[in-house]
Formats: sequence, C-alpha cells, structure tokens
Amino acid sequence: MNTWILEFLRCPACQDRLSLAVYESEPSINNEVSAGLLLSRCGAKYPIWKGVPRMRMPDDRVLPPEFLERYRSQLLNDAREFMAEARTDQATGSYSFDTQWSMYEYGQLTWELDLATRVKYFYDYLGIEAGSFKGTLVLDAGCGNGTLTAGIGASGPEIIGMDYSESVERAEREKGKFAGDASRRVHFVQGDVQHPPFAPDTFDAIYSDGVLHHTPNTRASFSALAPLVKERGRFFVWLYRSDARGMYRLKIITAKKLQAALRPLPLPVMKSLCFVGAALLLLRLRLQRMCGVRNRPIVPVRLKAVNLFDTLTPQYYHLHTAKEVRAWFTESGFAQPIETTINSMRHSGFGILGVRTSRTAALKGAATPIDEYSRMGALTH
Repeated sequence: MNTWILEFLRCPACQDRLSLAVYESEPSINNEVSAGLLLSRCGAKYPIWKGVPRMRMPDDRVLPPEFLERYRSQLLNDAREFMAEARTDQATGSYSFDTQWSMYEYGQLTWELDLATRVKYFYDYLGIEAGSFKGTLVLDAGCGNGTLTAGIGASGPEIIGMDYSESVERAEREKGKFAGDASRRVHFVQGDVQHPPFAPDTFDAIYSDGVLHHTPNTRASFSALAPLVKERGRFFVWLYRSDARGMYRLKIITAKKLQAALRPLPLPVMKSLCFVGAALLLLRLRLQRMCGVRNRPIVPVRLKAVNLFDTLTPQYYHLHTAKEVRAWFTESGFAQPIETTINSMRHSGFGILGVRTSRTAALKGAATPIDEYSRMGALTH
C-alpha cells in the first residue's frame, strides 16, 4: 500500500480519516507499506497485509492468520481484539467469489475476452478516447482478479481496484504482469461496495462491470458508490437485464433455477461440478465445430469452469431494466444518463453511464444532458 492512498481512504464504519501504524515496509519502494494497521478515531482497526488494506466492515472481516501470527507482539499492544477474534471460528471459504477467483489461472483471458479488448470496452463504456484519462483517479468497483484494473492503469490513469473477496491479494501480487512499469499506478483495496472505504468526491470515474447485481441490494450499493464521484466525473455500471428475450431469457430462467437447486452444495463440490460441466460444454463445442455448426473459440477448461461457477454460485443474482437504473442516476445527481451498451453484450445485460452534474449548473438549472456530455466528450452508442 502506498501511503499516498491515505488521502482518500476513510473508515467504512464512521467515514473518519485513518492513521497508520507501519509494521513492515518495502525497502525498494518509497512510501510502500506491506504490513501494518489503519486506525480510526471510532475505534475501528483495519489490517494492511501483503500490501493491501483490508477495509471490510469490522463485523464482517476475516483476519489473515499469517498476519496475526507474524505480528502478534505488535497486535497485543495495538489491536488486542484481533487476537480474541482469531480464537473464534471465522467464516472462511463461504463466499463464492473467493473460491471463484482461486480457480482462475492468471493469463490474458477473462470471460473469454483478452485484456486488450476488455480495456477497449472500458473506454467505450465511459465514452472517451483510449489513453485520454492520464492524470485522473479511477475506481474499479468489484475488480475480481484485477487484470482489467492493471490493464487500465497501464493505459494512463491512477487506479484503485476494490473487491470484497480475497482475490485482491493475488491481484496485487500479479499486477506487474499486466501493468508493467505502470504498476506503481495500480492499487488494490479489500472493501465492500455497500460500505466503500473512500471519501466523497474522490474519483474522476467509477467503473463497476457486472458486480452490483451480486450484492444484497443493487440500488443500495449503487447509492453507496455514487457520492464518491467528483463533480463532472463519470459513473458506469453494467447489470443483468430483466427484459431479456427469447433464448437469452430462457438461459437466465434456467440459471436462476439451477442456482436455487445447487446452492445447498458446499463450494468445493460446486467447484468440481463446474469443471465436469466445463469439460462437457467444451466437448459439445468441439463437436459442433467439426460439424460446421458453430465457430466459437475453444478456451481452456479451467477458464470455462470459472465462467460456469460465476453463473451458478452467486448468492445474489438481481435483474434490472435500463429505465430503472437511469432513474437511479438522475436521483443521485447525475446528468440524464445514457446507455452505452456494446451490441455484442446487449442480449444479457446493459451498461449505463452518468456524468455528475456540476453544482453550479444544478443551481442555475441550466445544464442539459447534451451540454454535460459534450463538455466531457462523451460518445453515444
């Protein structure tokens, strides 16, 4: 964790600024903390471990056992309650996305898309030219394996990837493979989009692709992130649609029924089933290609298993309409939002982009949606 990030981090429990206790730093990198504590005046404390601030709510955290063991003497002075928590049964391995991203093998493909394509989609969704975000600060809200976060960082902006899962630990470790020398601009935080650990008006853009519909309440998660966007900053969300038609609607209905039926199974069992299912799906695809029926790329079985696991295991799987989500943007102080859905993705979901209305324009009542987007150079799809 670079100490620079303290300017923006806030206690998710009380929104207070945080002080830092350094336990271990990176000697080769200035201002880089690999282990320590972040402390709030409300009494909440958050570990920094393997370079990542662990900012989930105090009643929702899982403390890293190795961190507790290695810094036991310091913690007995600074956070004795951590040691008490360690003696209780902590709920490990019960969050499906922890298991999902532990299955992922770091490479150029995620969701069967290469990283260059995913970075291009990022700029298309935000309606700006690739590379034009240099000098800005971006939040990737729900960053998953962190490869896209690193790819975006390599294209120019300073970026923070936040995820609820333990995937941020591997993302921090692997970021150099995807960001190269720009990895100094790529930061990871473990946190909850329902209680984001950042100050209001922090980000020039927030990007949340396929995440909020997997939280207990999509609208509440949206409303928690919206205030973090700066004046005239951008906020993009991609969500599953409830108005899908034809075979895509059938796929969604089938997926939800399978989720309900399989949810009681332990996640390790589901993991095994997804590998079996992935092998069968790929066999079918190969047979179809041999017969000239389909020509979809053949991906590694592990990647197909991750995709299948993502479909079948989430506890929450909410569906929405573009009209509904545009209303959320308007009510949260964004200029009338536009849909920037990429055509190839339209069958299963939609992307909505909003630009936060300038306070001056809002007071005068003079800014039209076209005015706001033209000032920001937004593209309409």
